[in-house]
Amino acid sequence: VILTVLAPLGGAVSFKRLGIIHRFPERWHPRIKWLHRSIGVLVWLMAMFTIELALPHPAVSKPTLTPLWRSGVAGIVALVLILLVK
Repeated sequence: VILTVLAPLGGAVSFKRLGIIHRFPERWHPRIKWLHRSIGVLVWLMAMFTIELALPHPAVSKPTLTPLWRSGVAGIVALVLILLVK
């Protein structure tokens, strides 16, 4: 939950634009960027998981569309994860 809140806030405050990244040693920059991107991916995956949990709820469930929506979300997640590995 804490990462879910911190990641968007970190993205809203651009490290480069505000010069925050320059306060850290140059050798830390790749690790900081990797961490920032990884937290972003984690938050995105949590959002996809939340969508998957909500789709079968009676308030939004549609007999024909819900399985298609769930397959679509799962497909997008799989595609993004494949692209991240490359």
